[in-house]
Amino acid sequence: MSCFAAFPQLKPVRPRETTVPDVEFEQVFRIANPLVQLGMLLARDAGLRHAAVMEICAGNCNFETHEITGRTKAGSSYTVPMTQRLYERLLFLCAGARSASEPLVCQCTNRSRAPGYTTLTTSLSSTKKRAGVERRWGFHDMRRTTARILYENTRDIRKVQGFLGHAT
Repeated sequence: MSCFAAFPQLKPVRPRETTVPDVEFEQVFRIANPLVQLGMLLARDAGLRHAAVMEICAGNCNFETHEITGRTKAGSSYTVPMTQRLYERLLFLCAGARSASEPLVCQCTNRSRAPGYTTLTTSLSSTKKRAGVERRWGFHDMRRTTARILYENTRDIRKVQGFLGHAT
């Protein structure tokens, strides 16, 4: 008898497939505060993770090439394009930054320090409630939405890998 026989059988794990419909995104975006709006744009338009959103600073933005560069959670580098709406928001925030290394989220909160890690998530949740959006989705789901759209438009999984900063 196997030593694992006493463990209960678990259901196989299915990957999360939630994406964010455009209408719900815009419903929430319209009433969101500047911090949530920045997070939403960086997650959906640039495909950035929550942690990257919290760390992005003027030094990551190249307005001549319309690109954002930085490091992922695994330490590899990324370069992603800016949409026009994201370009305008980042340009506005970078103009008010005290230094090239100050996180731009500080500009959205009128603080000298960046807000805590969960502030962005809880702010998104409360904004969704006020907007009347009941479906469960968050920042990573916005990132997934962009990856799906990119794949549907290109059918090139390598482009999606590069955009998301995934090694495999």
